[in-house]
Amino acid sequence: MAGEAPSQPRHRPVVWLGIGAAAGVVFGAVGFAALSSVDWSGMAGGPALEQAAKECGLNDGSAVRVKDEGRTLALETAGTDASGLRFAEVECVLEVVGAPDHVVEAMMSTRALDGRQSQEWEGFEAQWSYHPDSGMSVLLRQT
Repeated sequence: MAGEAPSQPRHRPVVWLGIGAAAGVVFGAVGFAALSSVDWSGMAGGPALEQAAKECGLNDGSAVRVKDEGRTLALETAGTDASGLRFAEVECVLEVVGAPDHVVEAMMSTRALDGRQSQEWEGFEAQWSYHPDSGMSVLLRQT
């Protein structure tokens, strides 16, 4: 057949569709695995305070109270007339949740005459008061 153009190989749409579907499955599985390994607890809505207490070895009890599905944490330090946590344990929780140094310093320098104090930082709020007899009462809230 002289004069006829040589035939061109035809791409088969079904083959490309299969390759695309296989690539989608692979990328989807890799993405799912990557997202599953992320610790979402500190992100919006997650129980970062409850996790922070656990990381610092604190259990829910009289000096440690987890509230609001892990979004609020009440801590009580020891005073001359009351048992409770050491301030170092409160500091541990503050460090885990990323409290700035100025918040810790403000807590450490609070006097009974100062009344209830509060500070906020990204994603959290802290309120506290101190009396030498009863210790420091700290309320941390995830905002």
